[in-house]
Amino acid sequence: MPKNPKNSSSSSGDSRRKSWDLLSDGYRKRLERGGITRAAYEQGKSLSRARGHAYTPERPERAAKNTHKYQRYLRARKDIRVVSRDGVVMLDGLTKKERGIVAKHWNAVGKFLETGDNKDLVKFEGVTVGGHELETRMNAIEYLAMVQSLAYESIYEGSE
Repeated sequence: MPKNPKNSSSSSGDSRRKSWDLLSDGYRKRLERGGITRAAYEQGKSLSRARGHAYTPERPERAAKNTHKYQRYLRARKDIRVVSRDGVVMLDGLTKKERGIVAKHWNAVGKFLETGDNKDLVKFEGVTVGGHELETRMNAIEYLAMVQSLAYESIYEGSE
């Protein structure tokens, strides 16, 4: 008998997997909802779809090997330009929510530069994304617009 029964594996499947009987009820149900039966589990079938990795890789290096399957994942991992108090900086690894905040901030910056209306910029005072506070000072934004391109179309790296 194994010393640690929690780590005992099934005889026919992946040696790193727990026995089906030792899985929690919740995890077994999750696998079953994902189409993984006991037999499939014990045969070593990939669990990625059942674990929620149908469109996101379990390991990022897998995305580079299969760009067609993980196209949405890779697009969301592009560096994004942020108008911050440190100037225009490129950030990566932002969450979907943070990327949305940056996009809304870019819209507010663009509206300010086109119309002079700073009403939307005020909403971003004190907001920090990726460790950088978003720029809301009108003079600073106007200066950045003079020395750098602040076109919304150039929000992503390499799109200028």
